[in-house]
Amino acid sequence: MDRSGKVLVAYGAWGGSTEAVAAALGEALSADEFSVDVQAAGDVGDLGGYSALVLGTPLQAGHLHSGVYEFVKQHRAALDQIPVALFAVCLARKADTPENRAAAEECLADLWATYPEVEPVEVGLFGGAARPLEAARQRLPFARRVRHKNMKPQSGRYADWDDVVAWAARVRDKLVGG
Repeated sequence: MDRSGKVLVAYGAWGGSTEAVAAALGEALSADEFSVDVQAAGDVGDLGGYSALVLGTPLQAGHLHSGVYEFVKQHRAALDQIPVALFAVCLARKADTPENRAAAEECLADLWATYPEVEPVEVGLFGGAARPLEAARQRLPFARRVRHKNMKPQSGRYADWDDVVAWAARVRDKLVGG
C-alpha cells in the first residue's frame, strides 16, 4: 500500500482496555501521516477504501470477543485482499511467561483455523485490565459471567504503552511497506 492508502483499526471490546489499545495504535499509525480510522468491529459496514486492517480483541479465559469472529466471517472475502494484523488484550502479559504467551497465541490461532486464507502478517499481545467490578462483569456473556464470579481476579492495569507504539511501528511496515 502506498502512503495514500487508508488503514482501519477495528476492535471488539467487553471493557475499555481493547478500545484504549486500538486508539493508541490508531494514533501511532496516524502520527506517520497515514489515514487511519478506529472503529468498533460491529460498527464497520464495508472495508472498501481500506488498504490494510488492524483487528483487535480482548482475550478472557481463552475466548475471543464474539464480535471479532462475526467481523471476520462478514468480511472474509475482503480480508483475503488486504494485509491484516491482529492484536489481543489479555492478562497473559501480566505474567509474561512463554507458557502464557503460547496459550494466548493458540487462542488467536483458532480464529484463523476457521478462515485459513486470512492469515495475519503480525500478532501482538498487550496487557489489559483486570476488572472485578460488577458493572464490568455484567457486560460479559452469561457463561463467562458465571466463571468470572467464581474467580478472584485482582484489580489492575497491565498495558505497556511503549510496547503498543513499538508494535505499531513494526506492523506499519508489514501493512503499508516501509
